[in-house]
Amino acid sequence: MNSESNAPRPSIITRLATGAARRWQITLAFFLVAVLAGGYSYGFGLDREGFPPINTPISVVTGTYFVDDIDQVDADVTVPLSEAFADVADVASIESIARDSSFVVIVEFEDSIASDEGTQRLLDLGIEFPPEVAGALTIDYRPVNAAKFVDNYDVLVSVVGPAGATPVDLQEQASALAESLQTESDVEAADVRDLITSALDPATGESEERVTRFTRVVIDDTGYQEAISVGLVRNEASDLDVLEFSDLIDDRLSEENAPLADGYRAEITADFAVGVGRQISSLTTNLLTGLIAVAIVSLLLIGWRVALITAGFMAVVMIGSLIGLLVIGFTLNTITLFGLILTLGLLVDDAIVISESLDANRDPDKQPIGVIETAIDRVGSASFAGTLTTVVVFSPMLFVGGILGEFIRPIPTTVIITLLLSFLFSIVFIPAIARVFLLRAPAPSNPVIRAEQAVARAAGRLAGFASGNGWRGRAVGFGLAG
Repeated sequence: MNSESNAPRPSIITRLATGAARRWQITLAFFLVAVLAGGYSYGFGLDREGFPPINTPISVVTGTYFVDDIDQVDADVTVPLSEAFADVADVASIESIARDSSFVVIVEFEDSIASDEGTQRLLDLGIEFPPEVAGALTIDYRPVNAAKFVDNYDVLVSVVGPAGATPVDLQEQASALAESLQTESDVEAADVRDLITSALDPATGESEERVTRFTRVVIDDTGYQEAISVGLVRNEASDLDVLEFSDLIDDRLSEENAPLADGYRAEITADFAVGVGRQISSLTTNLLTGLIAVAIVSLLLIGWRVALITAGFMAVVMIGSLIGLLVIGFTLNTITLFGLILTLGLLVDDAIVISESLDANRDPDKQPIGVIETAIDRVGSASFAGTLTTVVVFSPMLFVGGILGEFIRPIPTTVIITLLLSFLFSIVFIPAIARVFLLRAPAPSNPVIRAEQAVARAAGRLAGFASGNGWRGRAVGFGLAG
């Protein structure tokens, strides 16, 4: 009685594992709920995006000033704009670039100011230029959105024509295509990025047209072709994610659906669907490869039952991570997918440690619950410490400020969620499954396992020799250390 009363009380981790094993039916029900919730998160709950919404406190002011004189552009336009913008609240820096007939002014605000808000502050200045300057000047105020193309669009479509097609011809075809795409309820805007800009020449006072946004694209093996772009904005109320939206536009661009004249064609030349699709494929491939590799190693070194448990555990943890992303409001995008791929090599550790400990502590004289208590008591705290150490390593990335922080914060968040779920699932689901699937079965035995056990016994004897045989033991110990 005294020895029982003086026995150390099991840790919280051990009590959680044994409680889950005792009520394995309830644990199995939670397991099935997690699988179903993860399947819903992947199939329906999580939107697929290119980049997550990122605050870039930058506004870009661009335009044309047809004077063919860089000094005059600087004196008449960029200097007045820079001086006016310097008086706007929360402006951190201003950089201007003047060219012969165009200019760019980049205004960076403090991190707390969103790009849209900062751009509106610049517009509210209502800067006026002298009539002789204003007549030749076109100016465009643009917020910067890293999750969009040209700061505004979800998809860019390029329209190309036959040899000899003029910029005017391309614009007419692109305008017809934009009007057609605009009829889709999932398309909020379809803008033709005009090739031709009209303005007054200050030297002659006459109107002049110039090609200012001419592009060249490669659509097939014919090489570069002259093209005009149509920018598409997905409707915020649309139920389509980035992959489905891209498929919709691709279907509308087919020859039978696109309102283009003979010899003209349109293709998607910029969207996030390709990158997101590639990363989802990479995640799936890496997960399957990891499952197979872990299953083979576990099969050879521990047994086929542990192989199934560890491989299934990896899949369930990944599914649980998707639930976590949905709960905190994240999406499946290039950043979170990278985080998931990064954790594939980390989440298997908990499964291997817990499963191997359960297998190694088999005892025919003990009930399964007793085996689970012994196994988890020996490795549970170490497994938690290993997980916590990795979490601590990634935690500082959560507090990186500025634009860089906006970009990378989803990575540590995703990694931390996955690692914590990996540990939690390993001490809840694996013991419950092991009670009915692993511990009731006979201990595995095959040539590889027997060889591994022989090597382990030999290593143990060697370590014992080094610690208890005087100078010969110390010599052996130093030799092993060297």
